[in-house]
Amino acid sequence: QFITDISHDLKTPLTAILANNDILSKNQTATVSEMQQWICGTGQAAENMRGLIEEMLVLSRSENTESREEMQKINLSDVIEQNALVMESVAYEKNISYETEIAPDIFVYANPGDINRVVYSLIDNALKYEAAGGSVLIALSRKGNRAVFRVANRSTVITKEEAAHIFERFYRVDKSHSREVGGTGLGLSIVKHAVQYHHGVIQLKSEVGKGTEIRVTFPAA
Repeated sequence: QFITDISHDLKTPLTAILANNDILSKNQTATVSEMQQWICGTGQAAENMRGLIEEMLVLSRSENTESREEMQKINLSDVIEQNALVMESVAYEKNISYETEIAPDIFVYANPGDINRVVYSLIDNALKYEAAGGSVLIALSRKGNRAVFRVANRSTVITKEEAAHIFERFYRVDKSHSREVGGTGLGLSIVKHAVQYHHGVIQLKSEVGKGTEIRVTFPAA
């Protein structure tokens, strides 16, 4: 299944590149400006391929414990605050209500790159799938000896079948293979590996009227 999925995802941009190149080769007397559409299309297809390959390399590294940075005591509150601030403009552009409930000075022992990737990916994913006019909540709290990080889409709901596969490699909720909406399908798989490596737990629940929430818990430092 992995070979099938990766073949499909690489074949699509390759097909676009070859088709655009064919058009360019048949219009050798045309100016660059006249062929700009096909030149830009080739560039975008190549960027899509590069993005997929980079995420595959990240996934490979996430499964190789020897390649990880050393664990450090990290202020998870600060990491989430910084990423939430970076993504605030995306919420504004999509007219999404953006709420944060981040308790201060909650620490975890973690790999800095991994923990930042988990936080950024979950916020980015929530904003990507929330419709214009919707609402996204980013929250962090401490419950006993656990740090609880939550990212919730207030209006987006997915089925139980989709929820069961959401952390699998190459799985996309929209099933459209759209790079703009669905991405590569590796983001949440990478997040899951990073969470588990840090002895954390990642859960998803989705309910009509309440939306969809991804909850990650880590051992608190």
